Amino acid sequence: MSRNSSVVQLWMRLRHTANRVAIALLLTFVVAAFPRRAGADAPPLIRPPAPAADEAPEEPEVDPASPRAAVESYLELVRDGKHGDAAEYLQLPEEDKERGAELAEQLWFVLERNGGADVEALSSSENGDEDDGLKGAVDRVATIQRPSGKEEDLLIKRVETKRGPRWLFARDSVRKVDVWYDDLGERRFVEKLPEPLRRGAPLGLLWWQVGGFLLVVFVGWIAGVILGKVTTRVAKVVLKRRSRLFAVDLVGRFERPIVLLWGVTICWLLLPLLDLFPTANETVRSVLRLTAYVALFWAFAVAADVYAVNATKSEWAARNPASKNIIPLASRLLKVIVIGGATVGLLAKLGFPVGSLIAGIGIGGLALALAGQRTIENLFGAVSIAIDQPLREGDLVKIGEQIGTVESIGLRSTRIRSLHRTVIAFPNSTLAKMEIESLAARDRMRFECNIALAYTTRAAQIRRLLGDVRGILEGHAAILTESVDVHLAGYAESSLDIEVSAFVLTTDVSKFLDIRQELLLSFMQAVEEAGTTFALPTTTVHVAEADGAGDLLAGRPAESISASREH
Repeated sequence: MSRNSSVVQLWMRLRHTANRVAIALLLTFVVAAFPRRAGADAPPLIRPPAPAADEAPEEPEVDPASPRAAVESYLELVRDGKHGDAAEYLQLPEEDKERGAELAEQLWFVLERNGGADVEALSSSENGDEDDGLKGAVDRVATIQRPSGKEEDLLIKRVETKRGPRWLFARDSVRKVDVWYDDLGERRFVEKLPEPLRRGAPLGLLWWQVGGFLLVVFVGWIAGVILGKVTTRVAKVVLKRRSRLFAVDLVGRFERPIVLLWGVTICWLLLPLLDLFPTANETVRSVLRLTAYVALFWAFAVAADVYAVNATKSEWAARNPASKNIIPLASRLLKVIVIGGATVGLLAKLGFPVGSLIAGIGIGGLALALAGQRTIENLFGAVSIAIDQPLREGDLVKIGEQIGTVESIGLRSTRIRSLHRTVIAFPNSTLAKMEIESLAARDRMRFECNIALAYTTRAAQIRRLLGDVRGILEGHAAILTESVDVHLAGYAESSLDIEVSAFVLTTDVSKFLDIRQELLLSFMQAVEEAGTTFALPTTTVHVAEADGAGDLLAGRPAESISASREH
């Protein structure tokens, strides 16, 4: 039995681990799908859309015989692993005719290590860029940085071939490919990898780097779990010795954010082993930075919950009953602020114009306020309820015609569990305007009843009954003696009424019902012992027949008819 249980637990852990890794990878590739170029000063991860103009400039048509088209075709071929076909875009020297595929692949490595080719900046005209200051039909594709700091241009040249004029990487640049490639110091094991693993993959990676990145994420997660648990346990031991129980609870709740931060740190340290191209390297590091931000804001949200729980248990909260409602509300507001700040920070990191967004919100503030009028009213209603405290969670209250227990006081509504076990939600803005009767706030419960005696009861019997009822109340241990009132109230239509009222020293409804039942039975016995009885609703009718009634019955006018009714 224990073995089966262990297998089930292991399976659950593995499935949980797989889910976490899948979520992490999904986040990574979703965010990384918007790479940014290296070399710019803090460029955005996602370029925000350009402001709309009255007439957007038309995209220039790319000539198939232009430098841009040639470079695009070369890059597409080399990323697909078709290095032999890509070599057709190189003006190969005679001595290197047999090394075309090798040079095409090496040139691609050189380009990617230097930030890649800015294809959009190349000319889309068949004649190339005639204003670049270069002599003849020559354009600059990229600038290659040498280890000495010297910069050399990678050029593309228009060459007459058997198939007509074509743009090819210039022969002088192709002769330098071996030197440039040696400057990179590419690891020998990469050259020994199977050709499919050296092909280009999405996000500016090679396929072997994709596999390596998955391995780095897995190792980072495992190491993060181990280091996170060690960190939290050491922190708990140190804090316990200093008797800081609140901090111990806080650290315990921080374990998952700490695990995530450790995982990001390990991935960051292992990233150089993948030897990523600059563009891909910057993209992946941006994803790791965003993940670290998420972990920090996650920790802030957890801290808000821990502070709220501990604040409600503090001496200050015991001295200030209103804090029972204010603290949870403040905690919710703080988490909303944290999430809002995190969202704005992430949008800014992704390159969205946060300042413009905030300005737009300011301009459209009136429309936003009108659209969210009810929400804002409910929010202020929640604040009003928390400060004024007409009710608290767990209180038995009467709101309008509804009686129930307060289950929760939220930012939008307050939920009441009715006596029929249904849940009634009152919008806070409406609740703040309603009459709220807090049944839980009373320190005693009022007992009152009316004893209706028959009109045949004599005055002596009433006097005796008044004394007996008073004695029953004053002799009961649960009745507040000073509150006892027993009086003859008056002459009703069919009874002589005695009004009885007193306060019962309990706030428990069930106990009150038992005491009321006991008192009513005692009153019945007192009425019987006094020799009288309870009145029943009766009606007595007296009919007097006057002279001429017979004529009236015969259809002739009567002289007089009188009738009286006595109740």
